[in-house]
Amino acid sequence: CEALRFGYLRGLQPPLVKARDPAAVIRVVVLCDYEQTSNTKMLRLLERCAASIGDRAVFTVKPHPNLPVQSRDYTGISFDISTGFLPDLLPAFDVAYASNMTSAAVDAYCAGLRVIIMLDDTGLNFSPLRCWPAIRFVTRPDELAAAILAPLSSTSAFVFSSPRPRL
Repeated sequence: CEALRFGYLRGLQPPLVKARDPAAVIRVVVLCDYEQTSNTKMLRLLERCAASIGDRAVFTVKPHPNLPVQSRDYTGISFDISTGFLPDLLPAFDVAYASNMTSAAVDAYCAGLRVIIMLDDTGLNFSPLRCWPAIRFVTRPDELAAAILAPLSSTSAFVFSSPRPRL
C-alpha cells in the first residue's frame, strides 16, 4: 500500500534549479523512520556533528506518523518538529537527511533536494535510493557534516526520464 502514496509524484514537474546565496543558511529536513532505534541513531549522529556545522544549517525533524520525536531527548542539537505532509513540506528545504529504510527519501529526491542517508552499521542498506549516484550515504559525524555543508550547486538534478539503476 505504501507505493500508492507516491501517486502524487506522477504530476510533479522537474524541480527548478534554485538560485541561492552560498552564504545562506542550509535548511535541512530530517526524515525519520518507524523504528525508534533508527531515529535515535540518526539524531545522535546529527548531535555529534552539530559543533562542526554550527549556525550554517537549521534543522526540522519530520517524524514518522506512528512514532513521535521529542526534542528534549536530543539536547545536543536544536530543531523544530513538523508533522505536515511531505508534498507541502519539502519545497521549504535544501537538504534531506533520512534513515536507510524510509521511502520518504524518494519524495525528497523527486522534489529536488540533496539527499543524505544514514547507513546503519548493524543492518543492511534498505534504501530505495541505494544505487543512485547523487545520494550521499554517511556513517560518521564528519561525513554527515561534510554532506550537509557541501555546496548546494553540487547537487545532481533529478532527471525524470532517467532509467532505473541496476540493483
